[in-house]
Amino acid sequence: RDCLRVGNLSCFSHFKLRLRGREELFVTVEDGPRASGELELPQMPGAGGPELENASSRNVGATGGTVFLYGVYERYSGPYVWLYDATRRIPEGLNRELPLDLHTTRHWKERGYGVWDVVEELLDFSTRPVPANPFEIDFTALAKLASAHRALLSGALAHFLADLLRSRPRRYSHLVEADLERILTVHTTSLQAVLPHAQTEAST
Repeated sequence: RDCLRVGNLSCFSHFKLRLRGREELFVTVEDGPRASGELELPQMPGAGGPELENASSRNVGATGGTVFLYGVYERYSGPYVWLYDATRRIPEGLNRELPLDLHTTRHWKERGYGVWDVVEELLDFSTRPVPANPFEIDFTALAKLASAHRALLSGALAHFLADLLRSRPRRYSHLVEADLERILTVHTTSLQAVLPHAQTEAST
């Protein structure tokens, strides 16, 4: 359900999402201006977690970022994340067929984590410098969308940011609040552009 809720969202500054079916989500994390050298990825020890078949031969054309596959399958008790593709050097000996050892996936149930917590952890060890607000909205990209698309997406993003703020206190909550206030304004003006009569009716 997490995949379906966030999989169609876009216009984030530091990552992109692409939904594949109901159980898989591609997360492309931007490397950042100071990223260089080898990725530092925590490999799940031993044989823990399901294997991703033919992972080493898969390539989705990562450009300036690292692509992760987030999978939440009914047959397993929680989600898993695999390295799928990368522009930076992959650590020697890393088995791409095994899932990564993430705090958020390891403690998924006991801490009540969601997919957004996993995305935040991926940004923490992939993007340099680490973003002050991992869920910063790219308002420039949002402004380029057609009014109808912008109205729908801004409403969905506002709902997501509100849920994020309600989930737990975060070090960057004040930045999310600022983006939420701004995107609500975008949503209102976009709706008025699509439905100009709504403004007229509201004023009567």
